[in-house]
Amino acid sequence: MFHFYVWLAFGTLVYLSDQLDRLLDLSLILPLLLLVATATVAIISLTGIVRGLRGDQPKALASVLCAPVLTLALFGGLLKFHIDPDWIRFQIVRPWYLKQIAKSPESSPKHHQWNWGETGSAIGPNFFHRLVYDESDAPLRGQPSAKELNISIDVRPLGNHFFLVTGSR
Repeated sequence: MFHFYVWLAFGTLVYLSDQLDRLLDLSLILPLLLLVATATVAIISLTGIVRGLRGDQPKALASVLCAPVLTLALFGGLLKFHIDPDWIRFQIVRPWYLKQIAKSPESSPKHHQWNWGETGSAIGPNFFHRLVYDESDAPLRGQPSAKELNISIDVRPLGNHFFLVTGSR
């Protein structure tokens, strides 16, 4: 189980790396963190493979070889069912956003936006993420068009008039 836990921790870091970057502004340190984690997992796995082959321990060797497969299957299954870090974050904080909307004196149709962070750096593409609540289900109303801003925009419905708007420059 040790190797599965190591791979699970590594997979969780990779799976949540985008959220960590947006929440903690890790754009400069995140690649280094991922490199160190990858090297650590590789060393632990190679050591386990060598021990399994040298010690003639087929169960230990199978454990080392199955750990990455099980981890990939777990996170791949989550993504297949559209359970990604954005969806998880939204499910956790949705009650707070609903309270904010309920407190709003604005009349219907209500429209609210919250900054969900930015990623990127001077050497790569820059992405911005906004959570939008729009009762008219037109999350981009009143905004300049993507063509006018020279950006690419993706709108992902999250349900109940909530949308995740992602743009890249």
